[in-house]
Amino acid sequence: MRTNRLRLRALAAAALMAGAAALAPAALAGPGVCDGTVTATGEVAVYATNDAVVDSIGVLTGQTVAQGDALLALRTEKVFAAEDGTVASVEFASGECADGTVVSIAPLSRYTIYCSVEDAYEEPDNMLLHMGQTLYAKCKTDGTHRAVARVCAIDGEYFTLEALGGELYVGEVVYLYESDGFKSSGRVGIGTVVSSAASEYAARGCLTALYVEEGDTVERGQLLFEYLPGSGIAPGQTPALTSDADGIVTAIYAAEGQALVNASPALVIAPIDGLRVSVLLDEADAACVREGDTVGLLLPWQEYEDAFSGTVESVSRVSSGTASAADAGAGMSAASGMSTASSTSAASGMSAASGMSSTSGMSAASGMSAASGMSAASGMSSASGMSAASGTSAASGMSAASGMSATSGTSAASGMSADEATAGGETQYEVVIRSGDASQLRIGMTVTVAFAG
Repeated sequence: MRTNRLRLRALAAAALMAGAAALAPAALAGPGVCDGTVTATGEVAVYATNDAVVDSIGVLTGQTVAQGDALLALRTEKVFAAEDGTVASVEFASGECADGTVVSIAPLSRYTIYCSVEDAYEEPDNMLLHMGQTLYAKCKTDGTHRAVARVCAIDGEYFTLEALGGELYVGEVVYLYESDGFKSSGRVGIGTVVSSAASEYAARGCLTALYVEEGDTVERGQLLFEYLPGSGIAPGQTPALTSDADGIVTAIYAAEGQALVNASPALVIAPIDGLRVSVLLDEADAACVREGDTVGLLLPWQEYEDAFSGTVESVSRVSSGTASAADAGAGMSAASGMSTASSTSAASGMSAASGMSSTSGMSAASGMSAASGMSAASGMSSASGMSAASGTSAASGMSAASGMSATSGTSAASGMSADEATAGGETQYEVVIRSGDASQLRIGMTVTVAFAG
């Protein structure tokens, strides 16, 4: 594996650095070929636009999406017809926000007759009505207006009919008969004709789909429209949250069945055009790199001839090593709170820590005496002309203040600064590179980078 990697580096260097070198002929010997990592320099949150429930999530973390792609579907309210009829009116169009009746449906029967068994002929059969039974109506005045009707509701001695055919006048009184012979012995009741009221179907929210228009005949159970519920919803909302940019899904906060909170983040997208290649260099190599330099980039699956270019966007210092001043060695002191031990100080091979033992057989602690005739205690003076205040050590002309770090410049050894005295520390610089083809990059990917030499 190492041999293949070295061969890849050699190929990348041979193919890329020749062109890169021509762009910077005065450059010093640079970092050559090294590895970088793809990072995201910016992220965009996708916010919930209302309090709808998440119906389904169509993406996964790490998935690449295009602008306009649906990321998750929102659950809409579906409204169905409760009876057969004809669409009498449609008050809103798809995409509009509704707050009231959206669709009204007139029943197939133009008339409704509200009846009672009063004036029925006193025959047992005339008193036994049942749902769906067909009856015949004739106006009480002169009998010239007649209609066929069907029993649609029964409540004790009262019942309701829906007209199936014929011609009646709204408001007139009619007799009801069990047959179209209209015999007095077959009269079952008396009723009043009223116009059948249209059924209204309302919504409060944004209409996302409308399936009927005025004049349509609908059946019971037919879907009329869908809407996203809630007040204050903007017009034109769809039952989905979509991506505002080409990018990579970096986080998903929503879950299926969850009720979203309006204006809260549901997902996070890292735009493709914000992806960068980050390379860490030491100070000597970073000195040879300038903003605007052209570099070669090679993705893990590519051959060297498929490499493409990138441009150095920035060079910045990111660290000054990991070793702490407590490890700097003889002639340095560390204040209380250093990384090696709580309240530990080191000077000329001596350490002092509350309740901790020192190296070289010497110890110093509050209220305790140190070996070799030296003592250090809060407010006490130490041997050999050295003093140690609470949490403070002094040796060879150096001091460290309580609770302050050596690297902050509070402590110094032999006139050296804290940064210069960092033992084993190595200043590093981050080089950020903008790729010429960001569409192939993925967060966390390793990219071979060839600098001009």
